[in-house]
Amino acid sequence: MRGVYADLTTSVRDVATHYYPVGSFIDVTSPWSTLTTTDLPAFCPLIFNILTNPVTGKTAGAELWLPDDGNTRMLAFGGGGWSGGVPFGPMGVDGVAQGYASYGTDGGKFVQQETSLIVELTRILALGHESDWLDGSWGLNNDDTIIDFGYRAVHLSVIASKALTARYYGKEHSKSYFSGCSNGGRQGIKSMASYPEDFDGLMCLNGLQGFCKAA
Repeated sequence: MRGVYADLTTSVRDVATHYYPVGSFIDVTSPWSTLTTTDLPAFCPLIFNILTNPVTGKTAGAELWLPDDGNTRMLAFGGGGWSGGVPFGPMGVDGVAQGYASYGTDGGKFVQQETSLIVELTRILALGHESDWLDGSWGLNNDDTIIDFGYRAVHLSVIASKALTARYYGKEHSKSYFSGCSNGGRQGIKSMASYPEDFDGLMCLNGLQGFCKAA
């Protein structure tokens, strides 16, 4: 972990944070997922960019949500279709609400400033192309973004989120899991094949292998 901690100073950028007390009104959205609720426990979101290519300066956006009463386990969530956007819905309902330190990435494609109505917190996410789950035009002549979408953004978000979680709680997580469907399923299968150390368990549904040339 020492190497991971040292690398955070150069790989993680533009960190923003806030604290939501239990029962706060949460209203966040991305092209992939929306979450509007008052049913979550107290948690602290970390919003940050990850440097995915030091040569070109390419970044991917990620969010890590850290519940006060965490269960010492981490749960990553995948995307869907061609979408670029953090999976807010499952991160809240299936992750933080169950005690998991939960996180996801926009796949290195989503450019938007999202503002929560409750905290007026601006989320500045990745440099890339905004798209919904049916629009893959962002990949035309854009190999750097395709590589992020294919595997790099997920893998680097795992490294960063594990280190940030350990810093936040003052101890390492006990288990690391992944959940995804469609392109999220493909992301999980790719992670399992190329980076088996990233997760202790994965739930990969309807994985779209061959979805992009970086898969």
